[in-house]
Amino acid sequence: MRVFLIVFLVFSSNGYTANFLELTKKHCYECHNPNKEKGDVDLTLFKSSKDFYRYYDLLKDYYAQVKSGDMPPEEDSNMTDAERKTLVDYLGSVIHKLESTDSNITGSTRIRRLTGYEYDNSVKHVTGLDLKLSKDFPQSGGGSEGFQNDSTTSNISPLAFEKYLTAAETISTHSNFDLEKGFIFSQRDSQPETKIEAETRVKKNIDRLFAKLYPKDYSLEKYLPRLMKAVNDYNLAGCSAAKLRELSKKTGLNEFILKRGIAYFSATAGKTIMERDALRPWFLLRSSKYDPEKAREHSRSFIKAWKECMDKIKDLEGVKQKNYLVFKKNIENIFNFTEKEVISLVDAATVKKYQQQKMTLDFFENGLSSKYKTDIARMAMPHIRKLMIKAFRMPPSKKEVLIMTKDFMNTTQLLGMAVAARIFVIRTFVSMNFIYRQEKKTGKPTKVNDYELANRLSYFLWASPPDEELMKLAGENKLSSPEELEKQVKRMLKDRQSSGLAKHFAAHWLNFNEILEHEGTDTDKFPEFNKDLAKDMWLESAINFEYIVKHDRSILEIIDADYTFVNWRLRELYGMERGESTRFAKVMLKDKRRGGITSQASILTLTSTALRSSPILRGNWINQSLLGTPTPPAPANVPPLPEEEVVSKDLTLKEQLSSHRQRPECKGCHQRIDPLGFPLENYDAIGRWLDKYEKAAIDSTGELTNGKKIDGPIGLKKYLLREKENYLKHASRKLLAYALGRSIEYYDFYVINEMVKNLKQNDYRFSAMVTANVKSYQFQHKNYESFMLKLNPRTLLRGMGECLLGFPGWKLWGKAVLPIKMSVLVLFNFQMELQKTSVLQKEKVKT
Repeated sequence: MRVFLIVFLVFSSNGYTANFLELTKKHCYECHNPNKEKGDVDLTLFKSSKDFYRYYDLLKDYYAQVKSGDMPPEEDSNMTDAERKTLVDYLGSVIHKLESTDSNITGSTRIRRLTGYEYDNSVKHVTGLDLKLSKDFPQSGGGSEGFQNDSTTSNISPLAFEKYLTAAETISTHSNFDLEKGFIFSQRDSQPETKIEAETRVKKNIDRLFAKLYPKDYSLEKYLPRLMKAVNDYNLAGCSAAKLRELSKKTGLNEFILKRGIAYFSATAGKTIMERDALRPWFLLRSSKYDPEKAREHSRSFIKAWKECMDKIKDLEGVKQKNYLVFKKNIENIFNFTEKEVISLVDAATVKKYQQQKMTLDFFENGLSSKYKTDIARMAMPHIRKLMIKAFRMPPSKKEVLIMTKDFMNTTQLLGMAVAARIFVIRTFVSMNFIYRQEKKTGKPTKVNDYELANRLSYFLWASPPDEELMKLAGENKLSSPEELEKQVKRMLKDRQSSGLAKHFAAHWLNFNEILEHEGTDTDKFPEFNKDLAKDMWLESAINFEYIVKHDRSILEIIDADYTFVNWRLRELYGMERGESTRFAKVMLKDKRRGGITSQASILTLTSTALRSSPILRGNWINQSLLGTPTPPAPANVPPLPEEEVVSKDLTLKEQLSSHRQRPECKGCHQRIDPLGFPLENYDAIGRWLDKYEKAAIDSTGELTNGKKIDGPIGLKKYLLREKENYLKHASRKLLAYALGRSIEYYDFYVINEMVKNLKQNDYRFSAMVTANVKSYQFQHKNYESFMLKLNPRTLLRGMGECLLGFPGWKLWGKAVLPIKMSVLVLFNFQMELQKTSVLQKEKVKT
């Protein structure tokens, strides 16, 4: 109601019926009505005040055409100057009022499916692997604003569904699971362990843990002399802990064995075979008057006596034999540890590892009846939750984690833990919570929570999930504070991941992305042009924009800068001093004819025909991409211009266009286009500088409708900077559309004006535009109109066929029935999530 009231008051106060409807009906209905939509425009749509914001784009275009004098055409109109002024003033006041009023409308929020590049970045964020799986996905459309992240392209087709399943299976083949480390992803593609292989691995792990405590293949002949010498040295050194550690490394016996040997020979040995004279000298080692020479002698005597005892045991009888056997066992026990003793002796970390391996082995051998099942589930749960947080980009509920853990344990019992982990990975990456940027649904405008804000911010600036710092701030509910938000914006723009803005925002806003697939240049006339040069052209534009972003420079440098980034190919193309490096480097420009997007080869090539430059294409690109004032398409009956620059040696392209502009149906548009295209005529069809067309001189001046002239590329840049208000508004509009993932509506222009205002107050720095964007009502609020979306049966059947017949992994894992069961479970889960999720939202706007 607030918006209706504002619009109604604006219209009624200016005399809506008298000043608008009457003049429009009188001068425009003849050509712009439902039966004769000249230029695809029907002005009879404006029937009431509500229609002004309902058809806002049409309103703005109507205003621009009337203001410029293009509509109604002079030759077909009897509109007086006074009437034109009345109409222009009225339309201008309405538009200004709508654009400058903060209506606090967020618009209809759509759940956004990850674009191909967002999908790849998200997979890399979770797994650490750059698998580039989206190359096989169906391509998304560009939406009305030209960006791939437009939410109107969020449908999932049957083909896309199959591709997501295949991609998830591919990711799973790079995964493994360990109770201690959790989910492990590796570049190497490997097959999951069988149950027997897993049991063998766990047993080896247990043996390896025990091997660190004592050598299982010890022999008394080898280790007993070492022990005796160590005991002597230990006593000689004054019984210090440092000496014990030193002796452990020197003898290869761990400290536990040394301690037990020292304790035994200090307290027990004499009670077993006191009658042996050869052993009695050993007790002198306990004397406070320790004699090293005698100690070595006593040790040698002991070893000799030990060997004699072992030789005589079989010949002894009665008590004497029993005494010798007990003594032998006591010596051997120094080197043997029971499981209980091991646990009491080792550190807590080693005990934990040992218990994990024992529980895993017991679970493999005894399955669901295992006494350790609950413990293993408890150990697996944190790893399951951790993967869900990274993949779904916000903490799951306890119930969700419990359900996933229960499924994981049941699948482990059926197919083994490694296969269960892979099925869990498939289920995770085919989930709507991963494929879509999920937010909690609401039927009214609501502020997003901090986790949702973190996701919006990271996918906006990085095209990737939030990092640990953003998630930590979101968990503490600190991210949404204006100060912290501004701090994070600046941090994120400096990060290398912000290069995504150049690739996915600037490349589509300024259209230089098309140079990578460009085939419209005649390579016979321009043999220098090839795919390598085209890629270099793209890189120059991308790196220049990336430099502005990361160093928070003025966005006016997109139009004019005293630097650029080039490699040897572009140096040669631009006539610079040649370098040999294939790497791009910053070059300070002395020639002011270079610098800025209008002099970069990517744009100059794309705005040319196969054989020559095109002032029409170049002027139209400036109007559309830099100033945001696109021109309508040319009438169908207009003959094309010749491909070559000159018709004869004396007739230039500009002279040809002069006669072309005299056609009534062409004049209006060309008066807007040509003056901006002619100043770039010194650049040929691949961006090289020319002084003349063959023998004809080049006239690179353009004359505006007000009689002012633009002289060459330097004059053009000066003109664009004078007209920077339109440029700032259009740049802000494009950035807002990219951030919101939807087309711009009338209620967004208040934010655009705030972005422009913030730019002016902060030296036009890129971060100022971004900060105003992310602090806006639209960016921080949502308004979902939920409804059920059921999976198309055809989609389900095709996806199931792919899952059952096309998954190579299932065939290799064996057991035909169980894979089919698990495949159906995965698909059923996918279908149920689709039914719960509002993938497409209603277009209704709450007002």
